[in-house]
Amino acid sequence: MSDELLIPLGLGKHWSCTEMRSFFAAKGKVNHDYKTAEVGDIILYDWDKSGDCDHVGIVIENRGSEIVVIEGNTCGDNYLETCVALKTYSVNYQYFSCIIDMSDYMTDEPTNTSTSKLVPVRLTIGGEVVYDGFVDLAKFN
Repeated sequence: MSDELLIPLGLGKHWSCTEMRSFFAAKGKVNHDYKTAEVGDIILYDWDKSGDCDHVGIVIENRGSEIVVIEGNTCGDNYLETCVALKTYSVNYQYFSCIIDMSDYMTDEPTNTSTSKLVPVRLTIGGEVVYDGFVDLAKFN
């Protein structure tokens, strides 16, 4: 998640994947049914099967038996490189840790309420807009 999103949440500039899982688990937003993944949901990975989350991806398409995600740090063995890639995984991929349901935090239409803190979000891949809407920061509290 970007610093712009984390700072208003009071979470500082950095948030580990494991901290992200704990935050959303406490809100009942974590599950393991990858067939339910929707655009904008977050997928967390556990590469070494340690129980900690090691990596994050954002769902951009659900094909039923496969999930397409966008991920950073995907330059082969040098995970510190800053490559971004689209990847397709089976919904049964063994290194998935969990999925975070983001549907309550995203909306296509801005709502004008005194409690809303809307941030516009546009996710564009290869010139194609895959999500154009808003994230309501007030719902993270």
